[in-house]
Amino acid sequence: MRRFLIPLLVAAALPAAAAPLDPASFEALSEGNTLRFATRDGALFGSEQYFPGRRSLWQHPDGSCAEGYWWPEGNDICFSYGPGSERECWSFESGPNGIAVRLIESSDGVRAGQLVIDLAGIDKTPLDCPAPDVGT
Repeated sequence: MRRFLIPLLVAAALPAAAAPLDPASFEALSEGNTLRFATRDGALFGSEQYFPGRRSLWQHPDGSCAEGYWWPEGNDICFSYGPGSERECWSFESGPNGIAVRLIESSDGVRAGQLVIDLAGIDKTPLDCPAPDVGT
């Protein structure tokens, strides 16, 4: 019996693998909330407020804002922020340390697969985005 116990203890000590959030889980997490994102070193990456109909409002760390919308592609969540903007697709992955967000596809192609940020907070506080800065 003892020889079976050691592999079980080792397996229990290993961190659980990250599992992607499916689009329905992402929608349930985000709609009606503001999600705050941070880089791995803790710096603010930006915040996004989510509305019904898969609409969103992104706020950069400098306070500038952009209206957008999201849609699912498989388990990835893709975003666009108005006419002329390219899409960006992200994988939201739930793991033992919370939710990590990995850039899967971007218009510049440089950061795709290299950029990972963390979901640092969720609240219901509306973003402070003056009307002229949010687009049309």
